[in-house]
Amino acid sequence: MTTINDIAVRVQQRLEEETGPPGVFWKYQDEILPMIVEAMNEASLITGVVQVAQETPLTLPADTTYITMPTNAVCLLYIKGPLWVRKTDLYSLDQLIPGWENDGGTTATTPVTQITSWFPLGTNRFGIYPKLSAEQSVQIGYLAYPVTVAPPYTGTEEVPFQQEFQDALEQYAAQALRLKEAGYEWQAGQTIYQEFLDTMRTLSVFQSRHDSLVFAGALGARMRVSPVEVR
Repeated sequence: MTTINDIAVRVQQRLEEETGPPGVFWKYQDEILPMIVEAMNEASLITGVVQVAQETPLTLPADTTYITMPTNAVCLLYIKGPLWVRKTDLYSLDQLIPGWENDGGTTATTPVTQITSWFPLGTNRFGIYPKLSAEQSVQIGYLAYPVTVAPPYTGTEEVPFQQEFQDALEQYAAQALRLKEAGYEWQAGQTIYQEFLDTMRTLSVFQSRHDSLVFAGALGARMRVSPVEVR
């Protein structure tokens, strides 16, 4: 498995820098390794589920609307358990179901054993509707951070991207690090950055094809208020 140390050496070669720590013009520990992690974060946000999606079981508590996501999650993608749960948003819930916050829960006349909708809430939480009358076990899929440890990095952290896309990580890190040089060197680095974006665009096309097979119109379709309902 490739580590960020492996990528770092190739980044130094692109920068015509002496390879390995501690670095001369660019500090290995404080600049190069963090920039590679930033490159992976950027690539993950552009391409999404293809490379760094994960799925894990989660128990939804009763009488609760807002749930905390796993610590390594960037954003929630879907919930299923046992059926797919429709994704919505706070605005649509307020428009379609006024007072939705009070529906369900342990005091509901008809017990709620299955949620029907979920919605994102900030960067580390999500909401469910309606509130459950008892705990429910579900599977959640989410976009995960490629590296979950805090800096300083050791360099042994693994790179989750396939081999054919790792050159793009080098390109991103090399052009971003050239900001320190400014002038012509930084301007030349913009060509490399465009190559990074082109590679990510290619991977995103594959992502779109993948999603079109997983999320059909009746599975994971977004529930939003139509223009007629808004008026």
